[in-house]
Amino acid sequence: MTDAEMIKAMEICVSPGMPCDDCPLVEQSDCDEISRQYFYKRFKELKAENAALHKRLEKAVELPKPFIEQDRDGYYRVYGSRISIIRYDKQYGIYATFEAANARLKELQGGEE
Repeated sequence: MTDAEMIKAMEICVSPGMPCDDCPLVEQSDCDEISRQYFYKRFKELKAENAALHKRLEKAVELPKPFIEQDRDGYYRVYGSRISIIRYDKQYGIYATFEAANARLKELQGGEE
């Protein structure tokens, strides 16, 4: 039985006006026991999947955040990371004032302060 079929069966069980004839479990003799077994099995599968995802997340590398740096010429550069430069005045990441560079930095950070 698929997740969608099981959800439909449970929706029919909890809805007082819906007939059991529409239920995917209608031909089963003990639909309560079948649904309990299904949900227990599915819960264990999802718990194992969640644990595997948590392990992958722990190993994931956090991407560097954008930052501003002033060069030798006095210009402010907005970097997406230590590796790549974002484009000049949105093309090369070079700004004449700190305010302009800071505005671009906030834009890159999604407007966060």
